[in-house]
Amino acid sequence: MKMALHFYHLFPGDKDPMISQFAQDFIYKGVAHLENKDFKQLQLQRKNDLLKCLNEYMNVKSYEELGPSTNPCQRAAIDFINCGTTTSLFGYKINTPSSVAVLIRLKRNILKDKEKREAACC
Repeated sequence: MKMALHFYHLFPGDKDPMISQFAQDFIYKGVAHLENKDFKQLQLQRKNDLLKCLNEYMNVKSYEELGPSTNPCQRAAIDFINCGTTTSLFGYKINTPSSVAVLIRLKRNILKDKEKREAACC
């Protein structure tokens, strides 16, 4: 049940009752039934798949290249690896390694553009 509680916060049900139902289905039929070793194996598989996509799309060889854990790029990777879904800039839930890699690339480009504008401004 502890793992189920971990996933529930990813799908707040106060805004849309369908999301709440999805969260319950995900918790009780999705990942929550896995044993701890199976869950760790799933996390490792997701981490490896995402790193392959990041290498393909952005030439990123390790997660350290994305920055600290407070960085929005790193946050999206952490959410995906921990078997949650990541919300894109446009409000869509994404859950495949390639879509998360594209989201990370987009967030990274936005952050770089913001830094350039701030540097040019001052």
